[in-house]
Amino acid sequence: PEMAWQMLDGWMKAQPSRIEGRRQMPFFELTEEETKALAEFLRFADQTDTQAWPPNDAG
Repeated sequence: PEMAWQMLDGWMKAQPSRIEGRRQMPFFELTEEETKALAEFLRFADQTDTQAWPPNDAG
């Protein structure tokens, strides 16, 4: 869990900004607590039983 939020935080901070011709990743200005909560939610969602949905790769 500790590594999950650190990876998420690092990824969000490493996104390019102000590079001409590239779409810009929004800067959310999340606190450490908010980033940890987001990482925990994503871990929870990943463990959710989707009951085999979607039925195929195309959805």
